[in-house]
Amino acid sequence: LAGLLCASMTPARADEALIIDGNHRIGADSIKSYFQASAGGHFTDADVDAAVKAMYASGEFSDVTTARQGSVLHVHVGENPIIARVAFEGNKKITDKQATSMVQSRQDEPLSRPVVQEDVQKLIEAYYRTGHFNVTIVPKTIAGKDGRVSLVFDIKEGARTGIKRIEFAGNKAFT
Repeated sequence: LAGLLCASMTPARADEALIIDGNHRIGADSIKSYFQASAGGHFTDADVDAAVKAMYASGEFSDVTTARQGSVLHVHVGENPIIARVAFEGNKKITDKQATSMVQSRQDEPLSRPVVQEDVQKLIEAYYRTGHFNVTIVPKTIAGKDGRVSLVFDIKEGARTGIKRIEFAGNKAFT
């Protein structure tokens, strides 16, 4: 989060203005609810930092920046798009139903890049268990209407890896 918090050391009063911009789906009041003033009614840098961290943790935001201009705290947000559908292409060894149960990304929820990367890792591990160690999975997003995206996992399973021969070297006690 370094570099995302551009605030002065002077605390702002809770009754001073919070200006929200960049939001489309999420209301300004919802965003303002992340900002809780410390005792004494001031927004300290720690309060602003906690609000920014909570906003990222919600999974709704891809970018949050803050800046103070006098008694006004400006908050600019970039919202994560909503997933219109989750699809799998190129998978044969794992069915769509099995793959869907493994991933956390869901239709009608915000797209979160860290969650998508976790989904890719879970799918790769599932392919490893079936002997496909050359699998590559590339997540792709396809822009749709109203800022929604389709999330497509492009899967190249590769050949199944197996053991042809086992050899023992240096054994003296056993043949």
